[in-house]
Amino acid sequence: MGKRKRKDITAVQAELLDVLVLKYENKNAVTVKGQCGHVWTTEAGGLRRGNRCVTCSNKGGKGPRTTIDHLIARLPRLEVLVLSSAAATVKYKCGHTQVVSLDKLQNVDHCSRRECRQNVDHCSRRGARRKDITAVQAEFPDVLVLKYEGKKAATVKGQCGHVWTTEVGSLRKGQRCGSCALRGYSQDKPGWLYLMERPGEMQVGITNHIDQRLTTHARNGWSLLDVDGPHDGATIFSREQAIRTYLRSAELLIDGTLENWPTASWEPPSLAVIEDIAA
Repeated sequence: MGKRKRKDITAVQAELLDVLVLKYENKNAVTVKGQCGHVWTTEAGGLRRGNRCVTCSNKGGKGPRTTIDHLIARLPRLEVLVLSSAAATVKYKCGHTQVVSLDKLQNVDHCSRRECRQNVDHCSRRGARRKDITAVQAEFPDVLVLKYEGKKAATVKGQCGHVWTTEVGSLRKGQRCGSCALRGYSQDKPGWLYLMERPGEMQVGITNHIDQRLTTHARNGWSLLDVDGPHDGATIFSREQAIRTYLRSAELLIDGTLENWPTASWEPPSLAVIEDIAA
């Protein structure tokens, strides 16, 4: 470990000739002494970008000394307890107290503890997420936005009653409930209701393009047991919803699915048998 740090400090010193590198812990904690005589702890990346003593503002020439009042004005979410030439002891709204280098504090005004970064109740991030979910809801009035974790994880409830998690970009493209295939199935076009099976599992489904659907499922090991159609698209849709309602109420569904069940629990021979029981 010692040899590694000596090698690192030598490399950093060779790269930064205008400061004296006193201590190198890692790339996020380098203690240096500037030509002004001040000592401070900073990140190696900040030094490479030309950042120097924040007390003297050497990067931009002589400037005002950083003060507690200045930090409070810039970073209202924290309380500055102690201020030195190199660092500040601050107390965040979450209640945690930390010692932070001044140059790092200029860009980060929230607690770095993991529980505070993950919990939106800390560090004033909840308001931003409330704003995000409101904006997403306003953009997509045809779904109910239940949860918004970020642009890649929005949990929504569709007009069909199903809940799913998707990307905001997918919603913008017009993609909706994958279980109902509302994007790929049109109730205004003729439709088919089908029953398929593969070892240990059965499923029902609907489609406007039966040949294409059978080919796709065959690649995943499914074989057709029964099919009914073409009929009115809305009627086919209602028949499938009735079957799904029965499968849910009978607790037959395989976890994570809406239309699949194990053959060990039930192995109906046809759609007619299923619909008679589901009626």
